[in-house]
Amino acid sequence: MATNALSRLSPSTLTCYCRSLPHIALHFGRSPVEVDQEELQQYLHDLVRQDRFSESYFKFSVYAYCTLGMDSRRRKLSAIPHKNLLPAVLSKDECRHLFVAPSLLKLRIPITFMYSSGLRMKESGSPELKAIDATGP
Repeated sequence: MATNALSRLSPSTLTCYCRSLPHIALHFGRSPVEVDQEELQQYLHDLVRQDRFSESYFKFSVYAYCTLGMDSRRRKLSAIPHKNLLPAVLSKDECRHLFVAPSLLKLRIPITFMYSSGLRMKESGSPELKAIDATGP
């Protein structure tokens, strides 16, 4: 295991990597180091086909396998197709339509605020008072 590569990872990333490797070990009944490439490919394929598929868990499984010392035996692992459902940036016309769509002002203001400040839905749903900078520039 390359200590240099691990030192660049955040503690939360390491935690997620270390959580996914035991799942691989439990699935096969042996250490992930002993799992060959074809078995791992089949495991990842089965993950994608599950009803409760998690794209982030899939990625952590692949990255954990590659980062934590098993990359010497690996060839390129399967990638899952990325679904880009929304454009990266809305055009001015699309923004205008988005902001005037709600007929009530009390709905229009939060939408305009969320988009202009770059908030995610979860962040805007229940903001903490300490997260709001009321002092201004």
